[in-house]
Amino acid sequence: MFLFAYILLLSPQFGTERKLSDIFAKKKKTYQSVLEVSQQEAQNAMNSNLEKIQDKLNDFVIESEQIADLIFDISRMAKEKKVDSLNIKSQSSAGGKTIQNCSYINEDGIDLTFVGGFTQFATLLNELERHSPVIFVDQFSIGNLKQKTLEHQVNMDLAVFVKKQSES
Repeated sequence: MFLFAYILLLSPQFGTERKLSDIFAKKKKTYQSVLEVSQQEAQNAMNSNLEKIQDKLNDFVIESEQIADLIFDISRMAKEKKVDSLNIKSQSSAGGKTIQNCSYINEDGIDLTFVGGFTQFATLLNELERHSPVIFVDQFSIGNLKQKTLEHQVNMDLAVFVKKQSES
């Protein structure tokens, strides 16, 4: 009698258990596949964001080898504004000045001196500040020339961020 009750009651349970195990295995496999895809999508999104951040960084920081090109750009901008007595020189040695608590960039300075009118000064200043990579106008002074003219002697201290050289 116990054998009959066993076959009648418990035998269908084994079939149900097997079916549930198969369903669970399929769901687990689906979950693993979705998890892998979502991790790949997350990784792709992070890589995309990292590229955007690196592009943004390039708007503010230059390589130390690009200082000469930057000085050439500044010279070109000043000549387009038709300033007189243009003089440009780099302030620092190779690598730039160290910035406190900054591990990856230094500051490099550029002295810019020229003679020109206020409009020339203002338009050059505007163009310098809109340049990419960004050129910061640290300070400037405008002095009168000895002659009674509308032109003035302008001295500008410019600053740019420079990537530190890797020590590898």
